[in-house]
Amino acid sequence: MSEMSTLCGVDTCAIMYSPYKSPPEVWPSPMGVQQVLSKLETIPEMEKSKNMLNQKTFLSQKITKAAEQLKNHWNNIFATVKSLIVSIFGSTVGATTSSDSGSFSTSKGLS
Repeated sequence: MSEMSTLCGVDTCAIMYSPYKSPPEVWPSPMGVQQVLSKLETIPEMEKSKNMLNQKTFLSQKITKAAEQLKNHWNNIFATVKSLIVSIFGSTVGATTSSDSGSFSTSKGLS
């Protein structure tokens, strides 16, 4: 937790419950947790919820970002392959892309 506090530049605390220990463990100390929670209570609701994510939203954003990166990666590979084919066969092969399928096709056959 101290690393997160240092890296992010924010106050942090942790309350850890265990089925094996009756009182929960706290970090950095009970007084430190109380101070962080007191600061949190003074922040307006709109400000608090602005950057909060639940696990579902967090994972959804990560999946969307990863899918976009994968799409960009494949587009780069496709552009490279297309460029190589055009440079190998020259302008006698009209390399075009199908906007619907994203697949490579040629407008002129190879002889």
